[in-house]
Amino acid sequence: MFKDTDELRLSVQNGELTIKISLELLAFAVTHAPQWPEKYFVDDLEKFGESMIIALGQEEEDGTNAIHRMFDEAADYALNQGYDGFAEVVEEEELNDAT
Repeated sequence: MFKDTDELRLSVQNGELTIKISLELLAFAVTHAPQWPEKYFVDDLEKFGESMIIALGQEEEDGTNAIHRMFDEAADYALNQGYDGFAEVVEEEELNDAT
């Protein structure tokens, strides 16, 4: 299971999924990604954080954003790995055949 740190915390409580990441860790992660242009760096964590909020919420023409795509990918991965919390739809016809 995922281990929380001071910089990244994940929890499910009272029907809510919470993801908390320090701006310092987020800045480190994005600036060390292979596609990040080496000539740029984060020089103001607060402004960087505000920019990330804008970018994460930026909607495509279909109304989705980066957060939607992240959750879709994570749910697909969890389903395909057989993680808990998912059930297959059973058609009424299949129920009748089983009896």
